[in-house]
Amino acid sequence: MKRKTAYILVLVSIIILVFGMAALCDQCLGLFIDTGETQGETAKETSKQEKKTEQTAEKETVKEKEEETTQKSEESTAETEEKKELTADLYLLKVFADSQPQGNVFIQILNNGPDELVNQKILVTVIEEKATYFDPPTASASSGPGFALEISVKPGSPVETPIGFSFDATQNKYRYEVTIEPVGFVDPNPGNNKAEGVFSK
Repeated sequence: MKRKTAYILVLVSIIILVFGMAALCDQCLGLFIDTGETQGETAKETSKQEKKTEQTAEKETVKEKEEETTQKSEESTAETEEKKELTADLYLLKVFADSQPQGNVFIQILNNGPDELVNQKILVTVIEEKATYFDPPTASASSGPGFALEISVKPGSPVETPIGFSFDATQNKYRYEVTIEPVGFVDPNPGNNKAEGVFSK
């Protein structure tokens, strides 16, 4: 009787031990599975992050290339504008005086475009002819070297400026022939760059 009881106790102990080991193995297996899943998710997240980093780097590279292209385009445009010649068709409308019979000589210039002139120089040449009122009249003419004159004029707008000559028509008859030439820009129509004015009492 005592032996049977001992055998039963041993058998029960073995069964309890087996079930306990089985439960422990299940826990270990679950932990292993959880650890594997966690590592897999971490690897996926790392891969996603790396892809995002690569995409960001690619976008930055594309942006840098676009900025470089834009900068080169702007530099090319600036160089083209620098190389482009300034062009303005100046038309010498008239030679006139601010008052008569004594006065100062002025010229009126029209800019037919296409470009605006800002503080741009022109070369002015003047021939002054003077004749007496006697019968027969006596005449003399003088022509000095051309001188630079600075003007600012928009396309379609005229500008008036003195040229440094004055006269007294009570004593003599005066004739002024004025020619203008471009300095530092192109005038495509030089045929309209000359005019004259006559002043007498």
